[in-house]
Amino acid sequence: MKSDLNFNPLAEKYQTTDQLPYRKYMEHWVYRKVLEELEPCSSLDLACGAGFYSGLLLEMGFTPVTGVDCSADMISLARAHFADKKNIKFIESRIEDFHPETPFNVITAGWLLNYCEDTLHLEQLCTHLKSLLSSEGTMIITVDCQGEYGCHEITDNVCAKIYHTHPLKDGESFRMTLPVNPPLDIYAVHFDKATIIQAMNNAGFSKVEWLPLSLDPKGIEKLGEESWQQMINKPRIGFLKVAH
Repeated sequence: MKSDLNFNPLAEKYQTTDQLPYRKYMEHWVYRKVLEELEPCSSLDLACGAGFYSGLLLEMGFTPVTGVDCSADMISLARAHFADKKNIKFIESRIEDFHPETPFNVITAGWLLNYCEDTLHLEQLCTHLKSLLSSEGTMIITVDCQGEYGCHEITDNVCAKIYHTHPLKDGESFRMTLPVNPPLDIYAVHFDKATIIQAMNNAGFSKVEWLPLSLDPKGIEKLGEESWQQMINKPRIGFLKVAH
C-alpha cells in the first residue's frame, strides 16, 4: 500500500488529530510565526482536511481563504465546522486538477508531499505548486520526516508510532499509528529532505528553506520540556518555506 489517498473512511477519526500536542503546539506555532511576517491577503490551504490550517489563516486575516482537498468527507467536515464563518470556502478536488483563475500570495500545505506516489509524482506536484503561487508569494509546507528513522531510534510519545526498523529510501511507504482515541493507522510515503529540495529547485522555486523547529510555550508548560526533547533532537516533522 503506497498511501491513504482516500481519506473518506478516515475523515471523522483523522479530524481528532488536530488536538495532538505536536499539531497544536508545534505546527500551528511555526506557521503562525511565518504568517506574522506577511501582509494579510487571500490564501490557499492545500490538502486542507477538516480545516486545521484554514482556521489559522482565517484567524490571522488571510482572507478570503480557499481550502482544497480530494476527500469529499473531509470537505464536508470543513464546511460544517466553518458554516457560520465568512470569507472561507472549501473545494473538493485533486490538487493536480485545481486551476484557479489567479495565483495566491500565501499557500499552506500540510503533509501534501508525503502522499506522492514516487519521485516523478513529487516533481510533477512541485511544478504544479509553483503555478499556484504568485510571483511574490510564500508557501509553507509540513513534511513528515519519520522515514528518516527506524522505530528503535524513537522513544518520544508526543508523535506517531512507526513500525519500519531502518531509515527509508525515497518512495518507500510506511505505517504510523497516531495516538488518538481510538488509535488511527495511516500510510504515507517517505522522501529525503534533499530529494524534496531538489524537486522544488527543479520546479523553479527561487528560495526553499527548512524552518527551525520551535514550540508554543503553552506546550512546554502543559507537557514539560523533557517531553519535547527528542522531538527537537530527532525532528519527525519538518517545515518548508518556499518562495516563487
